[in-house]
Amino acid sequence: MLDLPHPQQTGLTMRAIETVGAGRKLITTAGDIRGYDFYRPENIHILNGANPRIDPTFLRTPSIPLPPDVQERYSLRAWALDVLGVTAPPNFLRAV
Repeated sequence: MLDLPHPQQTGLTMRAIETVGAGRKLITTAGDIRGYDFYRPENIHILNGANPRIDPTFLRTPSIPLPPDVQERYSLRAWALDVLGVTAPPNFLRAV
């Protein structure tokens, strides 16, 4: 997936979060993505907007699966629980 956020964007874009859930590779100009726990250079290529070059090896190799707990932190479910302030979800909210 390709992510070209606005230069004044702060934090993650939805595209970056979607790639975590989809288990896909990401090409982005957002260098601050290195600071997130899901960052793996095998899965995320940080593109220099002034001199865009992509190593063909990055495109040819498969993505490395993330640990389930890392993937869960960026899920819609985790977001909803956080927004609602739920710290111990009831059984009906558990992933199936």
